[in-house]
Amino acid sequence: MDFYWHYSNKDTIDESGKSSFIRAIKIGKQVFRSLTEYIQGPCIGNQLALAHSRLWDAVAGFIYVSAQMQDKLSRDPDQLDLLREFLNLQKELMIMLLSMLEGNVVNGPIAKQMVDTLTESSANVEMILRFFDIFLRMKVITTSEAFLAFDVNGDGWISNKEFRLALEQQKTYSTEEINYIIACVDNNADGRVDFKEFTERFY
Repeated sequence: MDFYWHYSNKDTIDESGKSSFIRAIKIGKQVFRSLTEYIQGPCIGNQLALAHSRLWDAVAGFIYVSAQMQDKLSRDPDQLDLLREFLNLQKELMIMLLSMLEGNVVNGPIAKQMVDTLTESSANVEMILRFFDIFLRMKVITTSEAFLAFDVNGDGWISNKEFRLALEQQKTYSTEEINYIIACVDNNADGRVDFKEFTERFY
């Protein structure tokens, strides 16, 4: 959390900051994995003990930081590697939360607490889901015949202009989303897009 507040008002995260974030993320992933092992089985007693701790406050805080950092990093193509680390951390959180539900009834106390936490964090959850929605749609689009037709010689490279036109013709993305995607795929600003390499980074 301290790293987040330090860099929240900065345009970019420097190399020192990246290193600090990556170390913190590694620790975070190990914490989530350890908690998952603690409650899997399912181990109802451990699940209830964790549910009655400050877990939900921590989850809400993590969702907030994760959503804000995801939004910040996704706007800078040079930060995609750090973004991917955050996405991996999100995955470990999701695994841990699903493990909390093992062996529990749908309307039980743990499920209710989880729903309440996600509801309170709905704006941040929506930011996270919107990001994934963009790239889930892109996976389908970039493998379609209509899209691949822009890659005339089949080498995986097309111009920014062609890439934008291909996305616009799909009528799937807003102008803001297209601008964001273009910024991500053309990370060296050379006017060319290696969309195969880009999609492979996310799938």
